[in-house]
Amino acid sequence: MRPILTREQQLVIAVWLAMCSAVLLLALALAGKLSGAEPAPPSSLIPRPSAEQLARAEKDARDIFARDIEAARKPADKKALAAKMLAAARKVNDDPAGRYVLAVQARDLAIAGGDSAAAVQAVELLAGYSPSNDDAKKAKDAAARAGLAWYSAKGLAAGGHEAWNQGEKLRGQEQLAKRIEAAESYLRAIGGLEGLERKLAEKRLGELGWRAGALSPEEVIRLFGLVGWRVDGETLSGRVENYGASRAVLKDPIKAQRIDFRVSMKSPWFHFIQAEVDGRMCAYLRGGWENRGSSTIDQFNKVDRKELPGPVVKSPERFHELRLTVGDGRLRILYDGDETYTASIPPPPPGGYSIRLGFSSERTDLTVRDVFLDH
Repeated sequence: MRPILTREQQLVIAVWLAMCSAVLLLALALAGKLSGAEPAPPSSLIPRPSAEQLARAEKDARDIFARDIEAARKPADKKALAAKMLAAARKVNDDPAGRYVLAVQARDLAIAGGDSAAAVQAVELLAGYSPSNDDAKKAKDAAARAGLAWYSAKGLAAGGHEAWNQGEKLRGQEQLAKRIEAAESYLRAIGGLEGLERKLAEKRLGELGWRAGALSPEEVIRLFGLVGWRVDGETLSGRVENYGASRAVLKDPIKAQRIDFRVSMKSPWFHFIQAEVDGRMCAYLRGGWENRGSSTIDQFNKVDRKELPGPVVKSPERFHELRLTVGDGRLRILYDGDETYTASIPPPPPGGYSIRLGFSSERTDLTVRDVFLDH
């Protein structure tokens, strides 16, 4: 039986079908690009509250802070109220609209009071929500001008760069407002940025007072079970009579392969940091015995070293950073960036070390800030 189509006709049809497939694939790709098939805000973001929810939350905030709002006429008053509202926002866990409104008002008051650190902390809370339609449009336009997809890290950073550069032409509150607008874009992007772009974002955020990864005072109180300590902006203060009985220790141990624990403290003497690792104490004390010496404990290596006289707290009026790291079979302790002790320790078990961290002082008032707990 003869074929219906000749060999030449079959070849022409095959080529024609291949060309049609290529055109169809190209059309689909262009359609996806033109229809906005680009990175979208991650589902982990809290949905932005509705207009009705925001209106109710704004009314509640006005009712609660009515006297404070009426009295906040001077920049210093607005700065104080911003700190108060920011602290209130951080405590709200079951009302997304209330948390959002408090963060917005804290941001605006902080800008009016010239407090860039409080303003950037407020937008750090706001960056956990899906952006508003207006903010999304502004960010998309900025990303498009840079030839980038919108909710990509580089696209968001482009919006931050644009807002920051616009702020360079402004002064005072207007400049701070633009920089805080840039900060929100940077905070949304920071996790996906690399290299020089990340360094630039971190530098600008740092100029505003942002501290990457630091625990809030309220988180420190909760995690370390502190009672009676006072919150003043980003610092915590408390009276410590006995370092053993009164030390701040994590309520629950952390299971981790490695950990980096840092705390900045200010007191006349007795700067103490510890990590109990699988039941073995590792600790460092600077300025013990009323600021006459130091001590190091490493129960893995049976070290209990006292230096008396020894290193002391030389500038009690400023903060000093104590840092303790455990990981990769090594223990390191640093004071103001200088390594005071390092030693090998057993590698972590399959489930990780069980680590209980702490800090303390003795017979003095202790103020702490910049508590980092990375693991």
